[in-house]
Amino acid sequence: MPNRLPLQFERAYRVVAVSFVIAIAWDSRFWLQTYRSHATWRIGGLLPLVLVSFVFLGGSVGKLTEDYWSGDAMYHLFFAIQNDAKFATLRETLHAGELSRVATWYSRVAILGEICIAGAMLLPLRIGLPVALLMVIGMWIVSPMGIINALAAAIGLLFAGVLVALVPHGKMPSSA
Repeated sequence: MPNRLPLQFERAYRVVAVSFVIAIAWDSRFWLQTYRSHATWRIGGLLPLVLVSFVFLGGSVGKLTEDYWSGDAMYHLFFAIQNDAKFATLRETLHAGELSRVATWYSRVAILGEICIAGAMLLPLRIGLPVALLMVIGMWIVSPMGIINALAAAIGLLFAGVLVALVPHGKMPSSA
């Protein structure tokens, strides 16, 4: 069994990860406020959604292979060797066959989730942004903690997009 990080390091890593998401959201919000012409503000909510959707579209298409659909790729990436507490606990409590079935369904749900995030850009903006944001946050929760390096930018961009989309039409933030 692989060695796990001491608990204090896992907690510190979570704090850094959350700080990373907050910093990206804050930077995105600052950019949107700095360049707040009417045209920029109008597309300010759409741009993050389109960017994140296309990234996940590429990720989902890349996972449409036999190895991912059968769960073999996820089993070897996450379930067999991952040090994260979730996967270590699953390894300790489930038999090999059960763990393989869980990996198969985990992989299939991940593929379908990525397809749904990619399709969120087809929804109205005020629905698509929160749906995509919640799904990316959910993906972070059920994945190894290290995945925040890949998901933090998406979470920050979508969060800033949600903030922009919630501003009533015709209203722009005042100058600071």
